[in-house]
Amino acid sequence: MNSKHKLALNTVSKKYSFGYALLAVVAIALLILSFVCDHYLLQQYNGMTNDLLELNNLYIEMETVNITVNASYLFLKNESFVNYQQESTNIRQVIERIRSGGSGNLSSREVVDILYTAQTYLEQSDQLISLLQQYVGSPSKMDEQYSEITRVYNSVQETMTYINLGFQDAYSSKLNQVRESQNLLASLQQRVVVSQIILLLLGVAVCAYYFTRVIKGVTRSIKILTGRVKEIEKDVYSTGRIEVNSNDEFDDFASALNRMIGVIQTQLHTIRENANIHEKLSTAEIENLRMYNELQKSRLKLLQSRINPHFLFNILNIISSEARLENAEKSAEMMETTAAYLRYNLDNLDKKVTLEKEIASLKNYVDIQRYRFEDRYTYAFDIDEHCNAFAMPPMILQPLVENAIKHGLGMVLEGGCIWIRVARREGRVVIRVEDNGTGMDQEKIDNLMDHIQRLNTESEHMGLRNIYMRLKYFYDDDVELAITRTEGITSVLFSLPCKEQG
Repeated sequence: MNSKHKLALNTVSKKYSFGYALLAVVAIALLILSFVCDHYLLQQYNGMTNDLLELNNLYIEMETVNITVNASYLFLKNESFVNYQQESTNIRQVIERIRSGGSGNLSSREVVDILYTAQTYLEQSDQLISLLQQYVGSPSKMDEQYSEITRVYNSVQETMTYINLGFQDAYSSKLNQVRESQNLLASLQQRVVVSQIILLLLGVAVCAYYFTRVIKGVTRSIKILTGRVKEIEKDVYSTGRIEVNSNDEFDDFASALNRMIGVIQTQLHTIRENANIHEKLSTAEIENLRMYNELQKSRLKLLQSRINPHFLFNILNIISSEARLENAEKSAEMMETTAAYLRYNLDNLDKKVTLEKEIASLKNYVDIQRYRFEDRYTYAFDIDEHCNAFAMPPMILQPLVENAIKHGLGMVLEGGCIWIRVARREGRVVIRVEDNGTGMDQEKIDNLMDHIQRLNTESEHMGLRNIYMRLKYFYDDDVELAITRTEGITSVLFSLPCKEQG
């Protein structure tokens, strides 16, 4: 990033702007906290007030209904009957609203008892009004009817007495709840005030620290530049590169000053060189270095031509042809197999290959081992053909088989076997190399896994560690490794994501 781009991103004015923005954030946070807490407290107080008002409204409605009942009983007027119907409808609406939860938090046991008693009262008063209407409409007023009306009326008034007592209990309970809620809200309000004070102090401290850092940074930059300029006044060679590291306009100024000093020093150096005979000696020395460099390049090219892989392949092919002319078929086949194996390794050092090519190269390696150990070991391939196009880094299977021969079957004189298996499993490709050699106990397996996964460079199994690192790099760490020993079979398993060549 150049100095102009840095200057655009981080200037002194932006540092101060950030500080002001930080102050604004603290102020807004305090305002939001105050608003939310005040809103919550107001809601709680309104809820408690509404509950008391609703309870009082229920009491007034009950008293009003009871007055209409008394008027109906005493005066036997149709107007009183109509008033009762209206008032009873109102009280039923109030009861239904309280039961449905639309009137605050009126769900205490006392209020519920009042509601059920009020319901009973309405049922009894409905029966009383009905009897009164029948009595008024009857042509003959019978004593039995009036006695029944009197009995029902007494029941209604007795129920009303219970309702009044219930209201007293409900008011007492609700007032106790209001006192407890007020205490809790007062405690909450104190905590909110303390939180606001803490937040304010913390915000002020952070902002003060930030502004102090900014001011100190500006002062430090000015002191550095002033001190270096005074040194340059005495001797332009007396100071090195000026480094401010403030990421603002002072950094850009220091870069410009460094460039100016560099130009001055270069010009002075050129003048001194022109006035000094050492310039010729330096030129001669540079020429000698150039000639030496060219000589080294020619030697390197000669060395490269000597180790050209094609030269090695040509030599092996010539020896193979001579061996066939001499009827040494076994030696010829071994040389051809070795040439093919070397060509695969050298041609694919920095490429990705398919599993099919990797298996073909591994079979060449196995043939070479057969020439070496004859019938001492056997090799079995179990390859899923659907995995042939699977993309992978080269030289993965050969080191696994080599490890099996070296560490597993090294002490086995006969009957040794190595299995190479590749299959698809749950959307992944599983590569498994197994041998029936001496193997390792569980403790050694655990130590080996620990060394590999921690990428321990001191492990004796460097080949397995290198395979694991290459696979993790190739498959973006999506590699699973497992080493097991079961029933005399040591298994090394790699689970890799499906990644076809394309």
